[in-house]
Amino acid sequence: MNKDKMDVICRSIKTSDEIAVIDKIILACELFNGAQYLSKAELNEKVSFLKKRIEDKMAHPEAYKKQKNSVYSALVAEVDKKIVGCIIIHKLDKSERLVPDASYELDGFYVLPEYQGKGIGYTLWNALLNKLRKEKVLTLQLAVVYEGPTNKKNVRSKGNINAIRFYQRQGCIFLDKTRQWKSKTGIPKSKLCIQRYLLKRISHDT
Repeated sequence: MNKDKMDVICRSIKTSDEIAVIDKIILACELFNGAQYLSKAELNEKVSFLKKRIEDKMAHPEAYKKQKNSVYSALVAEVDKKIVGCIIIHKLDKSERLVPDASYELDGFYVLPEYQGKGIGYTLWNALLNKLRKEKVLTLQLAVVYEGPTNKKNVRSKGNINAIRFYQRQGCIFLDKTRQWKSKTGIPKSKLCIQRYLLKRISHDT
């Protein structure tokens, strides 16, 4: 890890932030990291979707700013007043909970490629845990790409190893629960990644 100290500010996203800032961060990360564990077809599908969403938001910003969804929330990381990362969660309804006391799921965790390896991910993660502690949350559930698509020998590639190691270092525990991405364009299941669920028990010790 790069040991250079960076001043990082973590905060909730504001309506004054650029409307597509999170989508742009996600797009940059998918282009940089996604090829390591996604099939080419799946990556292209994701990139096309994100580019279209960015175009729509930039063309009609007021329409998106008027949308209110209390289920989803996001924290962003700033360095020198530039948003360089984000972490997105949503509140679970009972049917989505893998365990009874899970009340949120982590939907996305991204740091711009040029800022990776500088401790920003850890700072964002800890900011999220502090937010959830204040809300008396007991358990966070999340999913990680555990296996990539099958190759020509019908063997699945390794998943998002860096993310798996990160979550395990943070005390996340794997569950015997998996899901597979659903393609909007009919990509065969063998060419789609498999996600495996983890749980993070949140300590409230004082």
